Amino acid sequence: MKKTIRIRQKTLPTDNKSFDEQLALYREPRDWESLESSDRERLALLFISQGDRLVTEHRSDANTSYEKALAVSPTAAIFLLVGQAYAEQANDPTCLALAHDKLAMAIKLDSNNAEAWHCDGAVLVMLGMHYQELGYLKEGERCLSQAISLHEQQGAAIPSALLGDAGDCWHAMGRQSGEAYDFWKAVELYRKALKDEASNAGLWSRYGQSVESLARLVGKEELLREAIDSYCQTLALDPHNLETHIHLAGLYLRLYNDTNDATAMHNAEQAFKTIINLEPKQVEGWLGLAILLTRRGERQRDINALKESVEKYQQADACEPNAAVILNGWGEALTILGAVTENLHLLREGSSKILKALEIEPDNSIIWRTYATCLTEMGGYFNDESHYLEALDKVKIGLRHDEFNPSLWAVLARIYCSLGNLRGDIALLEEACKYYAKAAELYQSEEPHLFNEWGICLMRLTEATHERRYIEEAVNKFERAITINEENDNIGTDMEWFYNYGCALDFLGDFTDSPEHYEKAIKILTHVVSADPSFRHGRYNLAMAWAHLAELTAEVEFFLKAIEHFETLVQEDNEDEVTWNELGITLINLSQLLRDPTHPERSHDCLLQAEQRLQQAIALGNIQAFYSMACLYSLLKNYELAMHFLEKADHADALPALDDLLHDEWLEGLRHTSAFRQFLQHLKGH
Repeated sequence: MKKTIRIRQKTLPTDNKSFDEQLALYREPRDWESLESSDRERLALLFISQGDRLVTEHRSDANTSYEKALAVSPTAAIFLLVGQAYAEQANDPTCLALAHDKLAMAIKLDSNNAEAWHCDGAVLVMLGMHYQELGYLKEGERCLSQAISLHEQQGAAIPSALLGDAGDCWHAMGRQSGEAYDFWKAVELYRKALKDEASNAGLWSRYGQSVESLARLVGKEELLREAIDSYCQTLALDPHNLETHIHLAGLYLRLYNDTNDATAMHNAEQAFKTIINLEPKQVEGWLGLAILLTRRGERQRDINALKESVEKYQQADACEPNAAVILNGWGEALTILGAVTENLHLLREGSSKILKALEIEPDNSIIWRTYATCLTEMGGYFNDESHYLEALDKVKIGLRHDEFNPSLWAVLARIYCSLGNLRGDIALLEEACKYYAKAAELYQSEEPHLFNEWGICLMRLTEATHERRYIEEAVNKFERAITINEENDNIGTDMEWFYNYGCALDFLGDFTDSPEHYEKAIKILTHVVSADPSFRHGRYNLAMAWAHLAELTAEVEFFLKAIEHFETLVQEDNEDEVTWNELGITLINLSQLLRDPTHPERSHDCLLQAEQRLQQAIALGNIQAFYSMACLYSLLKNYELAMHFLEKADHADALPALDDLLHDEWLEGLRHTSAFRQFLQHLKGH
């Protein structure tokens, strides 16, 4: 702490020998008895000056000089100066304690001395920070508040140094209490101090740290941006301040994680590179860059970014070997890269890094979450529930360490969803939805990725239960995920989310028989295909949505739209057996719509085209096409071939439910044959 008041005699000799000679005349108390008060004060100042010089020489007898000064002239002014002298030795808690004693005496002798209150408050803050003791900080805040009040009572301007020290006090209390109010008070005081100290880089930096801490507690994006602005102000005044560069880079990374803002991503990358340029061995630079590249690679499915992140983790590990945070992040990056590329070697390498991190920090819930995620990806790779069950054990360990970590609940939900889907277990899927809800409740801000996953789980529940309420919830979750992103103009929504949303709307249309859901699905999926014409799943489901709308509205044009997209898919991939089958079914549907006694050739031609498509599907091994072909030949009144394919569908376990079989309009002619009646008896016998 810098002393703001120093009483110095202008006539003090500058020659050390002459200086020491003067003091040699007054070594003992008896030598002071004849001195007037003004001379005593002058002598006390000489002893203080001697003590200051001895401190600079690292002499252990400096304190003796300070104590002699007090013995010569035990006034408020001298107690203040001695207290300030001790306070300058801030690295020594013993000196800070002595400073507090002397400053408290100065206040006792003159309770209206704002400077003494200010200095004592600052010393108490330093003691509180050294001992991590909240009591010191609270007492320091009382002293600093009193100093501010005295300035106000005296009609004097409050020094910016006092406001800054008061801000430091509230910031330190906030770090110990974790209370947003404490940081808010610090921010308020720093703002006032900066009005007169706009060129103070250190003050801007401390202000930024308080705003950053407040932002992390309340989760407000505007506060993150305010902290960024303050760090930029700091660096404008002090461009080589490494600590501030680290804070700034971390905030840009946080902003990118929270908002997916492309500008924040770019700024974070530049900030971390600046850190590395300033200090090539600075681990925060390599680690931050690695984390940024991991997030970018994960969100954008950018394999090159993921590979680069692995390289950056290697650099970070070289700077600080065997750090748990580095090993955990490294393992996460390898896991994501392994999942994207379906590379088992990378998944196993990621697992080994994570296990090494757990050996170092076995109580770290984040590492247990990463390990559970890695095992979940292995479960998906092998389609094996043993990995999911092991992942379940690991995430539960993480929750025992931190039951309020939302990302752990999100991973738990993902595991239950995967297990439920693998087993076809409705109860597990319902349990997964409960955990998604728990994660959403714990996150400080709405997480669009979570809502997207939640929607997928609800779609699987719909498939398992055929309950409309689940698909309605799924549509709601996808809409929420997309809306969260669209509320920020800088965020681009993942096309897969739009794809999921379009599929859910198409699914909902099956329940409502309402053209509006199919129409909306077509609009969304058209957007997806326009953005990425090579996205086959998007085009396939767009074709299905057109086909469903066509069946509902009996519009030839809509069937032709569906056929157009199906034809594009099989032209691109001649071995797509599923699309060949759906194309055949769509042509059968169109043939029934085109039935006209005056022009029977149009309908018959569609059936012949359907026959060719279904033959291709069967040749490629599509067992569902057996039933489609049976329907086709029933419509063509070739009942012998219709029964042939119906029996093949039965042998392949590809028949629909018996009730559907008895009411399918396309089988109406076949049902009147004796062969079908015998076949029906055969089915009922089973």
